[in-house]
Amino acid sequence: REVATEKGLIVVKRVEEEVSYATVLFAHGGLEAGEQLKELPRAGFETEVKGRGMLTGTWLDERPVSLAVRQIVARGFQAFRPYLALDLPLHLFDDAWGVPATVCLGAEYGFGLGRLRIAPFAELGLTLDLRLEEDEVPEFMLFGGAAGVQASWLLTRSFRLTAEAGAAGWRNNARPYLNSFGMFAGAGIVVKY
Repeated sequence: REVATEKGLIVVKRVEEEVSYATVLFAHGGLEAGEQLKELPRAGFETEVKGRGMLTGTWLDERPVSLAVRQIVARGFQAFRPYLALDLPLHLFDDAWGVPATVCLGAEYGFGLGRLRIAPFAELGLTLDLRLEEDEVPEFMLFGGAAGVQASWLLTRSFRLTAEAGAAGWRNNARPYLNSFGMFAGAGIVVKY
């Protein structure tokens, strides 16, 4: 029986006939030429679960807070990566007849420095009041977006911790008291698969 020890993690950037080029994300000890490598099969997606809160700007004298799940397309993308996010804006539950949910389409452009990854991002979204009764149509609540920067730290080959900050604006022309503009901060965890 053969026992292998994980010594590090690299990302192969370019493959040629005789040689491949890679970036070392982390290594225990040092990596040497000729080291045995093992490919980690991945589906090419990353899922982030995070919380985000407004630091400035208020919504009815409250600080808006949301919980989100973000699905990032990683296969075939290195620096630029598109994503789709589903947010639950907790501060809107009192004004919704059903479940308020925000769907965002966005992109990030990340670059790594070993285990650290910095990724500026921008997203546009639409918040709907999803009615739970039969034959009810979702009601438009808000539209807007966010832009910021996320820093993440690779814990293991499959998990990253994230922290983000930026500016966001959400608007409702019919009910301006729902509007929310300001700076935000958030944190989460990413699972790579």
